[in-house]
Amino acid sequence: MTAVGRRTSYRRRLKVRVAVTGATGYVGRFIVDALLRAGHKVQAWARPTSERGGFAGEVLWVEGGLGRHGSEQALLRNADALVHAAFEHVLGRYRGGEGNDPERFLAVNREGSLSLLASADAAGIERVVFFSSRAVYGGRCWDRPLDEDHPPRPDTLYGAYKLAVEQGLALGARGRAWSSLRATGVYGRAWPLSRSKWYDVVRTSLGGEAPSARGGTEIAGCDVAAAVQLLLNAPAAEISGRAFNVSDVYVTHRAISRLAGGALAPRSGPPTGIMVTGRLQSLGWRPLGWAGVVDAVESLVAELG
Repeated sequence: MTAVGRRTSYRRRLKVRVAVTGATGYVGRFIVDALLRAGHKVQAWARPTSERGGFAGEVLWVEGGLGRHGSEQALLRNADALVHAAFEHVLGRYRGGEGNDPERFLAVNREGSLSLLASADAAGIERVVFFSSRAVYGGRCWDRPLDEDHPPRPDTLYGAYKLAVEQGLALGARGRAWSSLRATGVYGRAWPLSRSKWYDVVRTSLGGEAPSARGGTEIAGCDVAAAVQLLLNAPAAEISGRAFNVSDVYVTHRAISRLAGGALAPRSGPPTGIMVTGRLQSLGWRPLGWAGVVDAVESLVAELG
């Protein structure tokens, strides 16, 4: 049995209609597929150019996006819950995703997200999950584990906007099941395959060239999706207005290349930015651990080798 099959599942108590933003993005696809497999109905924003194929089931697509007039109400119509994972940025960049236009970056992402939350409030949405980031903690104190009580102090515009939306969500929760997930790097088989985390690392290593030296904390996409669904089911009193770290293991390119059986990447520095996930685990969430990384790399090797 694979690591994915061994993962402890959350309790599926509710079958609801979930509005999702960022559904066609890298992380959003993990979330949508898990919602569909759990029996939820999904309605999601999409642009005319969005790639809507490759999902595990049928999605009701709503034309729109952050900052697009009128699309918030259309997205939320008849929805029971909202998962907000949309983020507009320079392609391939998160920190630094504002590029040369920070004003537009904030107008679309921060103000657009706060407007979406206001619309969710007006629509009576009782459950909201906002996909936040480890970046809210900033770059300090990376020599020690970080729990959710660690004071956030973002040092990038990306982290600052995420924190601002978290704060807006907490203020708007008012006892409802509105919560945030502070995520680290996300890995897993993507659609198409070339979007998968470590795809280039494995391909480079198998080609006989040493990948670059790099390391970071990672979480499987299926574990992120399980965390989302857990927050869609948890009692409001246990999650209302709260942020939850979602992370798992520290992974280096050297370890990935070793698992792939190809040319080894150089050694990278020691682990940094480790987040404690006790708050989420207290609700019953359990990540895959290292077995998930092994499965992901073996899958890539099988398809690229």
